[in-house]
Amino acid sequence: MKKISLILGLCAVSAVVSLHFLAPLTAKAAAPKRLLLVTTTLGFRHAAVPLQEQIVRQLAKSTGEFTIVSTTDSPDFPTASYQAGVDQRNARIQVGKAYPNDVPAIAGGFDGPRGTPEQLAFVASMNASLAPLTAAVTSATAALNSAIFSDKPDASDIKSKVNAETNAELAVAYARLQALNKIQASAAKLDADQLQALAAAGGGGGRGGPGRGAAASEAPKPLTDSQQAAVNAMNSSLMPLNQAVTAARAAVGSAAWASGATLGDVKEKGIAFDAAELALANAKAAAFTKIQASPDKLEPAQFQLASQGDGGRGGRGGRGGPGGPGAPDPTTAAIAKVLQQYLNPEALKNYDAIAFLSTTGELPIPDKDAFFKWIADGHGFIGLHSATDTLHQTPEYIKMIGAEFAGHGQFHPKAPVDNMDPASPVTAGWGKSVAINEEFYLFKNYDPKQVHLLLAMPVQPYTKEAGVYPVSWIKKYGNGRVFYTSLGHRDDVLLPDGTIGDQEYKVRFNQAPVALAVQNHILQGIRYALGLIDADATPQAK
Repeated sequence: MKKISLILGLCAVSAVVSLHFLAPLTAKAAAPKRLLLVTTTLGFRHAAVPLQEQIVRQLAKSTGEFTIVSTTDSPDFPTASYQAGVDQRNARIQVGKAYPNDVPAIAGGFDGPRGTPEQLAFVASMNASLAPLTAAVTSATAALNSAIFSDKPDASDIKSKVNAETNAELAVAYARLQALNKIQASAAKLDADQLQALAAAGGGGGRGGPGRGAAASEAPKPLTDSQQAAVNAMNSSLMPLNQAVTAARAAVGSAAWASGATLGDVKEKGIAFDAAELALANAKAAAFTKIQASPDKLEPAQFQLASQGDGGRGGRGGRGGPGGPGAPDPTTAAIAKVLQQYLNPEALKNYDAIAFLSTTGELPIPDKDAFFKWIADGHGFIGLHSATDTLHQTPEYIKMIGAEFAGHGQFHPKAPVDNMDPASPVTAGWGKSVAINEEFYLFKNYDPKQVHLLLAMPVQPYTKEAGVYPVSWIKKYGNGRVFYTSLGHRDDVLLPDGTIGDQEYKVRFNQAPVALAVQNHILQGIRYALGLIDADATPQAK
């Protein structure tokens, strides 16, 4: 990716420059400490992960105090699939438009035209008013699935359920059109770019949600290989009809956003959707009946599994991927293999600390008990940015790192980040406060009595509500040392040089002094976790 290559080219320069701003270093250890970088993710992948790794490597090289081994060094690391996902997301983001950063985009997300407070309030109010209607679509879709996936599908019942689903979709579209006409007649009128952005973001609403298959009172048994093959064959044969339904559903949703749209225009799209949905439903019922008459017959609790690759229910667009539902994910398998190589109990003996660089998801750590014991026995843990958006289903991880990601706003505001302990070597060089544009995290399961707070915001960055909103901290975990900072999403939070802004905003908000301060803070946190410097980790709160 062009952006990444530019970043890598600039990092060497930035790291050298940053050394002039680093806190005084202690004497080098007889032998460098050993730091393991974990860069695997499940789910969302931050585009800044390669930059975070490159900067940590440069810090290691420039100080000589520690060496780096990384999961990216493994030949099994899924580099191509990770990059493909980032590239696909970035391809949808416009380049060269510097939208204002003081309010969210009109359609949510990060990129696109912004809205006035009145326009944003309208969109929020409209979506709230549509909630009961979209819930009706979900119910109608579930009822249709139940009619399709039954022991004896009835054509007239299926047609009735399709009509009900179409009417539910039309009710959403009609309500949206009426709301749109109201705002377009007011002083808060939406312009063409805003309308297009809302339509592209799924302005149809009324998505059927999961609603898949008949409700089961028991957990479904996994499909046998033979059953899975039959279901995959069914979904493959239905793919053209699925695609037609997806397109027709989207047309109903976006019809209301067209300039000068009328109820007649929306109804016309609804008629097309009804026909496409009926064709799919009948074909699916026939294919399912064929399976049920074969040795691969599904039990009632397995009906839901049979419908998960349909692509027409709920506008999911072919859920289940090329391999169909239940097919193994090659990226997940590769991640498990990589983590087995680096995080097994024997391998961990090679390191003094481990750093999770914007990791996400329920990572398959080979032996979690041994992993936490390794940290508690006196090793270090460093977490950057979305490390708190990792292992949500593992309470001991949340306890170890100190908090759990709870969300963030839909833009990158500028907020003051105050130094909560100027005497700490981990905040050396930060000064009293640094104003930063960033994707700031909000947390849950954060206990101030369990952490030593280093950096915090005096206001909630998205609502401007006063308080203490943590950004960075250190803590003890047994005899282990933990450092975490939520900073590191934006490229220009980390990179002092160049004009690169961020994967969402293609403009630079933070200038060199901010990135240098953040780099130095990360270095000091790494040094603390490695035991190269000492710092008071006593919680300030009692």
